[in-house]
Amino acid sequence: MSGLEEIKYKLASFKKRYYFRQIILGILGFLILNTVFFVGINGLEHKFWLGVTGRAILFFSFILLVFISFYSLIIRPGLQLAKIKKGLSDEDAAKEISKHFSELEDRLINTLQLGNQGNNDLLLAAIEKKSQDFKRFKFVQAVDFRPAKKYGIILFIVIVGFSLVSFINPSLISESSKRIVNFKKEYVPKAPFAFFVQNKSLEAFRGEDFTLTTKVDGNQLPESVYLIIDEKRYASAYSLKDKTFSHTFPKIQTDKKIQFEAAGFQSKTYNVRVRNRPDLVSMLIRVSEPNYTGGQIRTIENTGDLTILEGSTVLWQINTLASDSASIILNEKELRLSRTDESGFSLEERVFNDGSYEIELFNEFSKNKSELMYSIDVIEDEFPEIAAQYFPDSIGFEFLTLAGSISDDYGFTGLFINYRKQKQKEYTRIPLDINKKAGSQSFYANWNLDSLNIQQGQSLEVFISVKDNDQVNGPKETKANVFILQTPGSDEIDALISEKQDGVEDQLGDTEKKAEEIAERLEEIENRLKSEQKVDWQEKKLLNDIIEDREKLNEEIEKLKKQHEDLMKSSNRFQKQSEQLQEKNQKMQQLLDELMDEETKKLYEKLKELLKENNPSDQEVSQELNELKKSEQNLERDLERALELFKRLKMESTLEQNLQKLDTLSNKQETAADENSGKEEQEEINKEFDDFRDKMDQVQKMNQELKRPEALEDFELEERQIAKELREIMEQLEKESGDQNEGEKNQEGEENDSSESEEDTGENSEKENNQSSDSKPGENADKKEQNENQQGQQSQKSQQQKSKSTQQKQKNAAQKMKNLSKKLQNMQGGMQMEMMQANLDQLRDILDNLVKLSFNQEEIMLEMRQVSQSDPRFLELSQNQLKLKDDAKVIQDSLLSLASKVVQISSYVTREVGSINDNIDEAIDYLKDRNRGRALSSQQFAMTSINNLALLLDDTMQQMQMAMSEAMGNSSSGKKDQSQSMPDLQEMQNQLGEQINELKGSGKSGRELSEELARLAAEQEMIRRQMEMLKEAEDGKPGGGIGGDDLKRAIDMMEQNEVDLVNKRLTQQLINRQKQIMTRMLEAEKAQRNQEMDEEREAQKPSVISREIPPGFEKYLELKKKEIELLKTIPIELNPFYKKEVNDYFRRLSSDEEND
Repeated sequence: MSGLEEIKYKLASFKKRYYFRQIILGILGFLILNTVFFVGINGLEHKFWLGVTGRAILFFSFILLVFISFYSLIIRPGLQLAKIKKGLSDEDAAKEISKHFSELEDRLINTLQLGNQGNNDLLLAAIEKKSQDFKRFKFVQAVDFRPAKKYGIILFIVIVGFSLVSFINPSLISESSKRIVNFKKEYVPKAPFAFFVQNKSLEAFRGEDFTLTTKVDGNQLPESVYLIIDEKRYASAYSLKDKTFSHTFPKIQTDKKIQFEAAGFQSKTYNVRVRNRPDLVSMLIRVSEPNYTGGQIRTIENTGDLTILEGSTVLWQINTLASDSASIILNEKELRLSRTDESGFSLEERVFNDGSYEIELFNEFSKNKSELMYSIDVIEDEFPEIAAQYFPDSIGFEFLTLAGSISDDYGFTGLFINYRKQKQKEYTRIPLDINKKAGSQSFYANWNLDSLNIQQGQSLEVFISVKDNDQVNGPKETKANVFILQTPGSDEIDALISEKQDGVEDQLGDTEKKAEEIAERLEEIENRLKSEQKVDWQEKKLLNDIIEDREKLNEEIEKLKKQHEDLMKSSNRFQKQSEQLQEKNQKMQQLLDELMDEETKKLYEKLKELLKENNPSDQEVSQELNELKKSEQNLERDLERALELFKRLKMESTLEQNLQKLDTLSNKQETAADENSGKEEQEEINKEFDDFRDKMDQVQKMNQELKRPEALEDFELEERQIAKELREIMEQLEKESGDQNEGEKNQEGEENDSSESEEDTGENSEKENNQSSDSKPGENADKKEQNENQQGQQSQKSQQQKSKSTQQKQKNAAQKMKNLSKKLQNMQGGMQMEMMQANLDQLRDILDNLVKLSFNQEEIMLEMRQVSQSDPRFLELSQNQLKLKDDAKVIQDSLLSLASKVVQISSYVTREVGSINDNIDEAIDYLKDRNRGRALSSQQFAMTSINNLALLLDDTMQQMQMAMSEAMGNSSSGKKDQSQSMPDLQEMQNQLGEQINELKGSGKSGRELSEELARLAAEQEMIRRQMEMLKEAEDGKPGGGIGGDDLKRAIDMMEQNEVDLVNKRLTQQLINRQKQIMTRMLEAEKAQRNQEMDEEREAQKPSVISREIPPGFEKYLELKKKEIELLKTIPIELNPFYKKEVNDYFRRLSSDEEND
């Protein structure tokens, strides 16, 4: 056996002896601990007579202690001894041995650790050497059994004490143990007296007072008795007379477990059982309203008074206490309730009349103690109520907005629009969609009047009616107030549009003056800051006032835009305008929309932030004021231009409407000639022609008010000739009417004079008979009749000749009107063509000057880069730059003059001119300071603005050429351009890309490079326009919009290419963008082919027409919104009476607010 094995053998012997000692100590400790705990819990029970819970805790605590201590003190060491459970390790055993043999110290542990390191010969030799030192030690002697003696002595003392306690007070162990083991059983300490309950029965009625009486008898009587109820002690009342104690339970509700306690002793538990008298515990009433009222079911809990609708079915469901039967006495009629469960009863009955009822309950003991009487109120159906308002479309009379509120107690059959046009007898009825079940609701509808074909000057009578859904008495109808919509006549339309035109013109003038005033005030403050070099409170106040005035000006501009928009709607609705005039009006509206730019708003916001600072920088404020002054000057120019354009449009519109009226008037005159109309119709025609002449005078006056009047021909001579002929026609018609009346009078006079002529004829005949015997008797009478017929025929012929003469004059007048109309149309067309050509020529000159200005600016920049500040040529270049400023000023004046006549020129164009002048001014200032770098930067900005302006004006010129081509009837060239297909455009774009690549590698520079870039930019613009036309054409088709975003992005990238080419940026980014454009165009072509394949299967979507809510209706909607919000705050479940009261309240509230 090696030394290491010998050591481990001796350690194993030590462990066995160690575990054996632990088992002996555990047995002794187990007996001591459990004996002491057993005596302790018995002592507690003996002393305190614990309850069930306390004894259960003691019992289970003792059992738990026995199991835990037995396992930990005995079982676990035994398992370790049997090597079933892991015990001490060799190192732990070595530590215990080292504690006993102090001379070993750590040598034994070190030896074990060396043995665990391996089988090295050197290690084994060292271990063998050390093991020789351990042979003289017997490890088993390290197990000390002396503690077992101490435990034995303690156990002996415990056993002796336990025996003495058991001998002296046996009940402490035996009785207490018995009570602990039987912890579920209740034990009462024996008392020297006894309790005797005096009540014959321990039964009480729920909700009534119950008195419990007890008597105490025995050798010793207590002074007081307490009741223990639910672990609470209550004192009892003592009676000296019969030595009883009593306690009253007020309105007892539940069973009671009671114990009596006196002098520390308790009685057994007595149970007081509570019995129920027949009583109503709860009541649930379901009221099912009639179906025509919506069939609403209301649930009413724990109250019997009812307010119900006539014919409602009432279901009583009552829950009772100790009731065997129940009945309801309704209007002196007894109705038995049927049992639903052990405590429930129910009855269903339909009620039509008011009344009262009583509920009676019975059981084997008694009837219900309290009387249960209730009332029933029946509500009859009422007439529906309606309040309606009418909001006509005052602009175009295209629709009528109907709004209001209706209410009824049960619901509605329908809501109807009733209308009839002028001279109609019967009303036509149109139903409106409503919620027929809602008792109170608002309604509104936009009624489109287009289908009614209401003529100008015709009236429409409208009212709203509502019917309820009363199925007892039949639906009842209530009508709202009648509204009469009167459409304007021709004269009223002219007056309406003229009034709106004057309003827009006045508003433009006022707005222009206010903008001019703000610009002057800004310049004044800017000058003050230059002199004072400080922003104090006075300047802040002035600037804040300007900001407030500018906000008011913004409101005025918004009002102006709205006025012009209303004018456009009215003109489109009532007047037949040409497409050119409509397009000009739209451009005018666009110009007004662009008056409020975002940059100006941002400048004012920044100025506000500066003024909020305590000490704002005067330089920053001056810089902002300078920018604002420029912006306000631009606004002033735009407003001045807009006013001039509006005056021109007003003149053109009035002239066009006069031409239409003249055509209508000539047709009317021709019809009057054909139908041989009377003087009333001719008088109306004469009056209308006089109005036409007045309007033509107004056109001439409007033209003269323009800054650059047009060359309008004067047709006063033709107008006078037509007016003279119309007067002659009227005079002749009046004469014919007078002659006709005189002829009737003459005919009556001839009849009266016939007798006298007959007498004269008789006398003459007698003389003739005397002279000649050949005369016949009836010859004179025949001659008289012939004379009368001849006179009548001559009179009729004369009247026919006069009538034909009048008709001929009427036809002549109609023809002259047509001739005049044709001359006016020719004048209008010629004027437009002449004006277009002049404007186009002027714009072309401006473009040429801009190109020259750009080239000159580029040359100055190139030369400026090659000279130094001390070079004499620097001064010469500065003078050339100054000359460019004059050239730019001439271009600005020319462009502003042209913009006041051409509405196609956008406001951005005029503002870009200002940017050019500002950059040139900055360049000149930097040249004066000989700051060449800053000057070159400003020159570059100026040239960029010039190029951008040239592109914009070229776009405008294309539009003007197209408009001129359409006006001349030569729009075929435009259509031919639009016919380019996607593959053609792809080829053109591809060729353009190749030219750009060639130009980039050509090495060209200077003017030659600029001209090539300008040509390429023009080609790119042409391709882009073709793409835009193609996109517009495809968007107009059903399911249009080819290629999604591909085509739009291609167009946007083409615009970026144009800007780069104009600004001479031949970069790789431009080449890459060119490739992206080709990719987008291919994707768009693919989408176009797919769209053409699916076109037949796509359905056309209806257009959505949005109508603006009338201003008066917005207030109405706001009131109704408040009503709905308030309704949300009240309880939903209301009986009909309170529902009606709430609805009445809201109607009164709404009417009061509207009146205010």
